[in-house]
Amino acid sequence: MDKFINTKFKFKQNHLYFIVFLCFIIISYYHLSSGFYMSSDSYRYSRWADRLLELNFNFNEFFSIDKDYHRPHLFFFSLPTLLVALCKFFFIEDWQFAFFFLFFFLFKIFNFFFFFYIFYYFFSL
Repeated sequence: MDKFINTKFKFKQNHLYFIVFLCFIIISYYHLSSGFYMSSDSYRYSRWADRLLELNFNFNEFFSIDKDYHRPHLFFFSLPTLLVALCKFFFIEDWQFAFFFLFFFLFKIFNFFFFFYIFYYFFSL
């Protein structure tokens, strides 16, 4: 163990990076191989998406339904409901994988523009 902690060991950082990377891969594999687990909010969005699919993406009817657990109460919730409904429409059985990758893709785009904005803001002063 002294070889990894000793400051004279020249590959100290490489071993540390490799161990962190290996732990990340093992944890990622475990979670991705166990399948998707949905939270209570996800089940609610799934029910709303099913209802939107039953109405053939008619938002007017979707928002005119009496207030119950079948429809979102705010317009803010309609975008995630629409994205889940589109994933269910195009990817039928694999809609959770599609939604995961769509979220991941949108997250990466947001991060790129956010860090570009921060970089531009701080270094243009």
